[in-house]
Amino acid sequence: MNRPNFLVLGAAKAGTTSLCHYLAQHPDVFIPEVKEPIFFDAEYERGLDYYWKKYFSRWSGQPAVGEGRVFNLYLPFVPPRIRESIPDAKLIAVLRNPVERAYSHWWHRFSYRDEILPFHEAIRENLSRIARGILFEGGNGARLWRDGLVHPHAMATTHRVYLDAGLYARQIRRYLDLFPASQLKVMFYEDLVSDPRSLELPGGLERPGACRHRAAECGAHDPAKPAGVAARKGLRGPRPSWARSRATPGTPEVALS
Repeated sequence: MNRPNFLVLGAAKAGTTSLCHYLAQHPDVFIPEVKEPIFFDAEYERGLDYYWKKYFSRWSGQPAVGEGRVFNLYLPFVPPRIRESIPDAKLIAVLRNPVERAYSHWWHRFSYRDEILPFHEAIRENLSRIARGILFEGGNGARLWRDGLVHPHAMATTHRVYLDAGLYARQIRRYLDLFPASQLKVMFYEDLVSDPRSLELPGGLERPGACRHRAAECGAHDPAKPAGVAARKGLRGPRPSWARSRATPGTPEVALS
């Protein structure tokens, strides 16, 4: 093996870090310790050998090998890169109420001082970027995104994606245009918070017997965490109300096995 066989795509501030942490506790799953590998959005030109050696050098034979990068769902130039390099990969997307997600995303960056504007001004700047047509599409968009990761000032101004990172339908559609629905699992943040042990693991693996962390910790210290999330039966239960109201018929809720 010289490449992963599953990817957690995002969305940002939807519990993907917790999901990767839970999956990594399984003895048959390998996830690198490096948080958020930037290969597909910023290092793709270096090739798959570089990707494997940099992020997966500690792999020791586990059958399920994966990683998580929250912007792989958002960025339009990433799905073709994944299709070209790992066409058989199992894909996981975790979605969260877009309004709560946007505020949580802003708060995270603001608390780390990566964002200097108050929420309403940051949203205004986000809308301004969209209006100017800066959507990170194609080769120019990929270069602009990569430059923003390198230069802090550029990142602070161009990487305000609080609103458009929550436009899930178009993001999921990009993947369904390139991958069969059987390779894509769509989950909801509310399920991850309420019952992480109900997760369906890649490749039909058995679930871990127990999780060392409480489910509530998925949203700890998050001012936008929804209060009183009701547990539902597994990850195939009814969509949360925000998703039902805008759900597109046929939204994939398929197993990873």
